[in-house]
Amino acid sequence: LGELEDLIGGRIVVETLVELNTLAEQLENHYGPRIIKKDNLYSNRDPQIMVKAPYYSAIHYFIQSEDDIVELQIRSRRSDVYGILNHDINYKNRIEGVSDDAKMAVQLLGYQALALEINEFRNR
Repeated sequence: LGELEDLIGGRIVVETLVELNTLAEQLENHYGPRIIKKDNLYSNRDPQIMVKAPYYSAIHYFIQSEDDIVELQIRSRRSDVYGILNHDINYKNRIEGVSDDAKMAVQLLGYQALALEINEFRNR
């Protein structure tokens, strides 16, 4: 599992953390023992990810299908916007010529998204 690189995967994006928690419960009830690994990056911050994407939040499920292991990511809209922008600019460094100011702006967006989600969580 540690050497798998996105063989089969998908992502579901929801609007709120309440919807995210509901979806997580539904997935866990539906797939049950077929879930071979769950990484909750909302509650368990992975130090390797934190270096390049300090505000990345998602829940990653690795589910055994008949023939393969499928990765399913679920995250909120706020986390998705940050994740998409940050993935190529800061995490994978796939886009050349991006200024430090632009990279910092993406990180600021991530910080703001996380702050809004913390506020939403506290007020539910």
